[in-house]
Amino acid sequence: MSEETFEIGKEIDISDEVYRLYRFPKGETTTLKKPKILIIDEKGVHHVIDKAGYVHEIPPGWIHLKYKKEGGVEKIILITEKKKKPTKSKEKEPETEEKKKE
Repeated sequence: MSEETFEIGKEIDISDEVYRLYRFPKGETTTLKKPKILIIDEKGVHHVIDKAGYVHEIPPGWIHLKYKKEGGVEKIILITEKKKKPTKSKEKEPETEEKKKE
């Protein structure tokens, strides 16, 4: 696995992410939808600017970061019935606030 390095204070384009989820040691999580820019400061704080222009500050200490890129990830689902072949499907996106209201 390659290790990425980031320049402190530099804007990083993450606009190809659908969402970004941070998990903390006691199980707390925070999910940011449609993040656009990431800036990591000298203290390790992640400043994430979302599509609406809001800035979210994620303190150091998170233990897991999960994100999904635009276009999704294809995975193969195996059907256990004998005559059917494996089919491809796209991973389900997390439900957005707009979808919940419909």
